[in-house]
Amino acid sequence: MNTQELINKIEQLPSNLIDKKVVIAKDSVVELVKQLDERPKVEIPRFMSDWIEENRRNFKRALLELVKECYEFVFDEYTDIHLWFLDKEIDSFTILVNAHQFGYEVEQEQLYVVAIPDEERGDVIQLWKNAEGKLCLNIESEVRYGRAYKLTEQEIKNRDERLWHFAKLVEVE
Repeated sequence: MNTQELINKIEQLPSNLIDKKVVIAKDSVVELVKQLDERPKVEIPRFMSDWIEENRRNFKRALLELVKECYEFVFDEYTDIHLWFLDKEIDSFTILVNAHQFGYEVEQEQLYVVAIPDEERGDVIQLWKNAEGKLCLNIESEVRYGRAYKLTEQEIKNRDERLWHFAKLVEVE
């Protein structure tokens, strides 16, 4: 049910006139409001969520600037934000406006572990993130799945594209 349908149904509810005021049963109105379709929140990547939060106070200006940058920059100057915005498979402009107006949910990024077998030693060389957020390689006796070892595709590829070959998807808990 949309807003106009809700208004029409409320107008059709039986009512009593008491001292020039209309009295309607609260339960009837609550039941109708529960049927009102809420606009579903759009899902956006974490980096777009960060962009919206950084630009919340001047959203319109920032959005216009983003559009301008997308058509002025050369390809190698594009950030993930520009590439997402220019993706022809999504209506990024509408998604951004709706996210700003009606709220959004951050897409759950898939996480991976990177473990390179060291057959000579019988160990694995594993990529992990230290407390400062720096990606490091460690020798482990077995593949570890702790929080420090779960990385996004972008983090892995930023460290070294060749590591992506060894990435294994971690099941979402």
